[in-house]
Amino acid sequence: RLRYGGMATALTAVVVAVVILVNVVAGILNDRFPFNFDLTAEKLFTLSSESKTVAKSVKKDTEIVVFAEESNFTSPNSGQEDLNKIFKQFHETTKQLESLSGGRIKTKYVDLVGDPTQATKYAKYEVNQGEILFICGNRWQKANTMDLLSFNEEAYNYYGQLTDVVSKVENVLTINVAMVTSDKTPHLTVLTGHDEDGELINSLKESLGNNNFKLEDLNITGSAEFNDESVVAIIPAPSTDYTQNEIDRLRKWLSNDGKFNRHLAVFVDYKADCPELYKFLNVEYGVEVTDNLVFESDANRMFNYYPHYIFGDIEESDFTGDILDEKVLMPVVRQILTNKENDTNSSLFNVDVITFPESSKLVSIAQLLDESNESYDD
Repeated sequence: RLRYGGMATALTAVVVAVVILVNVVAGILNDRFPFNFDLTAEKLFTLSSESKTVAKSVKKDTEIVVFAEESNFTSPNSGQEDLNKIFKQFHETTKQLESLSGGRIKTKYVDLVGDPTQATKYAKYEVNQGEILFICGNRWQKANTMDLLSFNEEAYNYYGQLTDVVSKVENVLTINVAMVTSDKTPHLTVLTGHDEDGELINSLKESLGNNNFKLEDLNITGSAEFNDESVVAIIPAPSTDYTQNEIDRLRKWLSNDGKFNRHLAVFVDYKADCPELYKFLNVEYGVEVTDNLVFESDANRMFNYYPHYIFGDIEESDFTGDILDEKVLMPVVRQILTNKENDTNSSLFNVDVITFPESSKLVSIAQLLDESNESYDD
């Protein structure tokens, strides 16, 4: 009995030791090479191929400093399940980024409330509790933990809870890591001075600014010169027309002494009349801005049964990639014709990105703006 009892005890001890060893090794490996099975319906813990590419391309030490207690992300207890998921997703995603980058991306948590002396170390960044700091060499970016999600603000204000919560964790992390690790920030010039669309400008600055572009304004009506470092000029839906002198200045900058290595992006206001600008677009690029809006007659191709909030078809091109099966919402569409064939052998050609089917119809802008006109012709 003693012999068999001792054998059983020894065997149990060995098994327990092996289990402990396996758990220790697994813990070490998971810290170095984190992996998980993503069982969430939203695939919150599965990185996109773009994010993986960004992480693998990081060649310099990059630090993500979260000004909060780490327990807020490992064991969140906000009282809202959606919010807890997003904080957990943040913690898991940073571990994946560290692994994919070969350890070059590191994350640390600093509690400014529990240890106020840490604020001195990061004083030049003017950080506050709840913010996230991305640092790589002399480059740095800041975000806020509330940037990690979007939600229905009206519901939050009136009922004191978050609704329609959508995670932006991967977006915030990938964009900011890409920005601080990039060796170059492209300059873009936003042309103003012709009563442009302010909301459009703000949206452009936010979205492009979040993707490692530096935007600056230039009042084209003044005497200020174009920035030679800028690579794109943006015309953001002007309400008044350009002068011939302004167009000549723009043409000269785009030419860049015959190099033709600069670009132009034009947004067209749905009702503005800018004949000189539109003539320039047609002559130089074969793009004709018409005086028609595109309406839809098929209820299945409208949003909320609004005939001017319509869905367009994405055409096959180098610009659209693998999103051909998707449809894109186009609110208040002005008809634009492309007069140059999509012939890559030509020095000038047009590529249609979004088109509309035969169920759509054209309505004259003049007819729509005529308040005395109770009906209009297609």
